[in-house]
Amino acid sequence: MSNTRILPWVVLIGLVAFSAATYAGLPAEIATKISFQGVITHTAEKTLFNWFLLVGIAALTQAFLTWLTVLLPKQPELFNFSAKERLLALPREYQGPVVERMQFAMDIVGVLMMLLLFYVQFMLWRTALGNHHTLGFAAIVVFTAVFTPAILLLVGRVSAEVDVQEKRCRAAGHWPVSPVSPVSRAPGR
Repeated sequence: MSNTRILPWVVLIGLVAFSAATYAGLPAEIATKISFQGVITHTAEKTLFNWFLLVGIAALTQAFLTWLTVLLPKQPELFNFSAKERLLALPREYQGPVVERMQFAMDIVGVLMMLLLFYVQFMLWRTALGNHHTLGFAAIVVFTAVFTPAILLLVGRVSAEVDVQEKRCRAAGHWPVSPVSPVSRAPGR
């Protein structure tokens, strides 16, 4: 198992530990919804379920991402990106480096998701203790805005690896098919 595969789980364990360590000090009512101005719009009774709900969502999300990542070597079609058809046209032995890039991308998405959810839990804790910071909630928007280009960059690297493997395959004479032009891919042709 790679270090990047372990990293989201380390962040998740940190989230569980943080949530467990802060539970006893929470007030009787905790915020469940907070506006971007830092104003509490909904509260709920302090229960294990209410406080650990986000932790459970994080665990299920990371379990799904890991499961999908583990399936990719045998089912690379599960990763949806623009060069998927070209990847699947490659012989199996040339798909490996591309799948490794896919797995790395999924691991980084997992890290980003766990960091975001950890931060949300941290902000809920701070708000529960009476610390209302608009800047803290604005950071969630900024983090999300950075998240999208990061994913696009990772997917772009996967597509670039497909290009490299196509060239390797052609150079080895294992793929005599010429590249498919966008016109020839059109339905009915």
